[in-house]
Amino acid sequence: MSDRCGDRRGLRAARRALLPVAVMLAIAAGSLRPLPAGLRAGPDKLVHAGVWAVLAAGWSWALGPLAAPGPRIAGVAFGLSGAWGGCDELIQARVPWRDADPLDLAADLAGAAAGALGWLWYRRLRSAGGPPGPGAAGGC
Repeated sequence: MSDRCGDRRGLRAARRALLPVAVMLAIAAGSLRPLPAGLRAGPDKLVHAGVWAVLAAGWSWALGPLAAPGPRIAGVAFGLSGAWGGCDELIQARVPWRDADPLDLAADLAGAAAGALGWLWYRRLRSAGGPPGPGAAGGC
């Protein structure tokens, strides 16, 4: 016999995964395009960090219903996002008008860490009686 709440959590996590997967597809599509004219290295790193922060927070949010400890979820989200940063640089290395940059990967990892830790902080704030979020009523 299956665990009804476990089934619901798994389904909810699968539906929520559409958000970070969409972000990953947008990143891949952007990696296949030429860089916008005039984009310098400094702002480029901020864009990388911001996008990967959104990606890691999205994975954390998507995996949240699985009822695993928060730090484990944040760690998995960081790992998935960081691995995608490596894949993104490999993609760019093979595109003629792009190149792989280790500083981009460093910015990706910094953003992924910020997104995962930000989600973890938000989750702890919520569980300590902070502002309620979606699903705060409890149940499955």
